[in-house]
Amino acid sequence: MNMNNIPVKNPSSLQAARRKGTVATLCMVCVMFFAAAGCGMFDEAENGKKIITPDGTELWIGRNCDCKEELYHYMPDGKKHFFHDAFLDEWLHIGFYPHVQNEEIVDFIFQTGFFKSMEEDKIVRVYPFEISEKDGRPPLDSRYHQVFANVKEPKTCTQLKEIVRTLEKSPIVAYANLAYMHKWVTILQMRSFLPYFQVFLKNIENFPDLYTLVQETNTTIAESDEVLHTIRVNKDSKGNALQMGNYFYETRKFDYVGSANSIDGPLVKIASLNDIPFSEYSLDGTESRWLPVNSDDPVRELIIINSNQELEKYIVGNTYPVIDFSKYSLLLARGSTPQYISSIRNIILEEHKTNRYKLTIEPVYSPELAALGSYCVALIVEKLNEKILVELIIVINN
Repeated sequence: MNMNNIPVKNPSSLQAARRKGTVATLCMVCVMFFAAAGCGMFDEAENGKKIITPDGTELWIGRNCDCKEELYHYMPDGKKHFFHDAFLDEWLHIGFYPHVQNEEIVDFIFQTGFFKSMEEDKIVRVYPFEISEKDGRPPLDSRYHQVFANVKEPKTCTQLKEIVRTLEKSPIVAYANLAYMHKWVTILQMRSFLPYFQVFLKNIENFPDLYTLVQETNTTIAESDEVLHTIRVNKDSKGNALQMGNYFYETRKFDYVGSANSIDGPLVKIASLNDIPFSEYSLDGTESRWLPVNSDDPVRELIIINSNQELEKYIVGNTYPVIDFSKYSLLLARGSTPQYISSIRNIILEEHKTNRYKLTIEPVYSPELAALGSYCVALIVEKLNEKILVELIIVINN
């Protein structure tokens, strides 16, 4: 059944069916940006892992990686985290200078002979951070055009690095990096590194050590805030942002060096024959709102709603979109978590046994905010009979 044809008073309030990887409407939650890099990779596999996407495309992850010892970063506890098992042997990430036009980028990609053709709509412009002029240094223009380019045939890590060196000889290329795949439950996201990382000094007197390393590695201090400094890497530096971040950390002169900041590429859905189609039900654009969860402790509940009378128990106001409960049911998942929730990254509804559904909700947390997180997700599905049980799973650590 086409879940986009669900009859409601306010059809625009429903999202597309089978929502994957987009931001859901939250109950009483503000949307904030959060990026997590380098955790939750696939288990190690010597010959890689093959993923079949819903359109039948084969995607290899962790294959042809002959530079395993180089693909790591440091966790806050000081341990190395290796991610060679997420290496992509058919992709590179390329950053172009801000003045370069999209058509120039498409032509350049074609003329190199390394890559499959690409369209201009695959080029994204990224604004990692704003830099104002400080201490006599010119502002850093970080508004690069970003491309994930698909090589014509699989390459080893060493071969891809050779292509990177060739690309970086071009005056229009700011930098180029290897690409890897990050896994969010059943969503894969291509990723790479932006050309900067953060250094946390032990104290302000530690700054001369940082300055000496910056001079030695041909990097620059892009932004400073007492003990926190953003280090900019370019193609003339002694390594990329990942390598330089690790090098700075390994001097043991600093309190901590943050991993190279990551950039997100295309999302890839892992195929699943058990997915249950749904449409999101939203109160946006109406004068109604969801009743909040009143609890000082983390709670969660899943309610299966099959009538307007039941729905009205959880809504304040009477302007909500009407659902045809003779054909559909509403799944209402709501609750609170120990950490503040800034958005919902992913929602998956699947049948894992006969008459047994599993609803997985993956929030994005902002642990720096000392407050309970709350969520409220409402999904319209085909009418559920009384035999169907739905298990609610909230992903806690991501």
